[in-house]
Amino acid sequence: MNREIKFRGIPINGGDYVYGSFIDYPAESIIISWEEGPTEVEPNSVSQFTGLLDIDLVEIYDGDTIEFEYNIGGKVRGTIEWAKGGYYNLKTEDTTDSWCYKVIPAQVKFTKIWK
Repeated sequence: MNREIKFRGIPINGGDYVYGSFIDYPAESIIISWEEGPTEVEPNSVSQFTGLLDIDLVEIYDGDTIEFEYNIGGKVRGTIEWAKGGYYNLKTEDTTDSWCYKVIPAQVKFTKIWK
């Protein structure tokens, strides 16, 4: 699967996310976008685009909380996390849940995301 490699981060002076390429210097973290140029961002706010989209075609980033309904019924809600090998896992709030730390199936349609 080919996907666009991009990042988002919250500017250090506040405001909405900026999107673009990411450079992590020892003293600062920078997102470079076509629209705004280089912007210094809060290092702990930076996340990478997963290549996944919700049903409204909104991009899903690492660390977003998503919700979906699986084909066996019932809603599942959890946080997208990078996993070994380039797959994305779902971390649910209840670590005993059967979905916790499972790879997200490709056929799932994400119904809602929270950033």
